[in-house]
Amino acid sequence: MGAPFSVDITVSAADLLVDGRITTTAWPRKVLRAPDEDGQFEVLVRRSAVPDIDARACRSSWLLVRMPAIAPPLDSGYQPKPRGPANQRRLDNAIAEYAKLKADTASGQPSTLRVNGGGDASTTVHGLKLPGCNLFFSSP
Repeated sequence: MGAPFSVDITVSAADLLVDGRITTTAWPRKVLRAPDEDGQFEVLVRRSAVPDIDARACRSSWLLVRMPAIAPPLDSGYQPKPRGPANQRRLDNAIAEYAKLKADTASGQPSTLRVNGGGDASTTVHGLKLPGCNLFFSSP
């Protein structure tokens, strides 16, 4: 199986929630994840802002977009090894992506995100069809 089908979506600052407590939505969790040591973070995108993504099974008016963790390699004893240059570059790119999204929303600028639906999504002539509310950033 190849890499998931990716699409670029551009959303306004009003249609993107990047950090902090979520008080304006009916999202079940009230805090979005900021980048952790493995670069994983989450943002919310207003569903109506991305009509090319079919998320009929999602009961929320928001879609969760998650940056996959960029874990360090493990040694034979399953202990983390130092990151190699390529792995570190991916981690740095993920953190830079978060900082850019945060700056764009703070300044009112639109943001473009390259996303995919993961292994459970399918494609249509119009774009992605999701089985739920989750999207993933394509590799940084």
